Amino acid sequence: MLFLLAKRLAAVDDALLSYNSVVKISSRSEEEAATLPEEEIARLNSAVNSGQEKWMDAFQAFDGCRILAELVCGKELVDALYQLTVVMNKIVVEGADKGNWEVYGNCAIELGRKLYPSCEPIFRG
Repeated sequence: MLFLLAKRLAAVDDALLSYNSVVKISSRSEEEAATLPEEEIARLNSAVNSGQEKWMDAFQAFDGCRILAELVCGKELVDALYQLTVVMNKIVVEGADKGNWEVYGNCAIELGRKLYPSCEPIFRG
């Protein structure tokens, strides 16, 4: 269970970083976008959609594992996983809904503080 949880956390972090990166790359000014060929625009849109799907799949897998962890793990780990979920949702809502992907960088420290303490019980066994 704990190994699966660590694996899901890594997948979520990777998906979030990838999604953030592809959205930043595809976000261009209207002037820049007007000069791009249609196939480049289609490729960028496809990459954004793929990044969003990867994020959603990874987060759903993590969330399912987190719910299972609530049944079998201690309160410390459950609380840390909940805090991680809050930070990750904040990043995606700010980035996807509001276009403020700088929140990823701003929350990186907070995410790290949440991630490493929540992993400590995993490594302790």
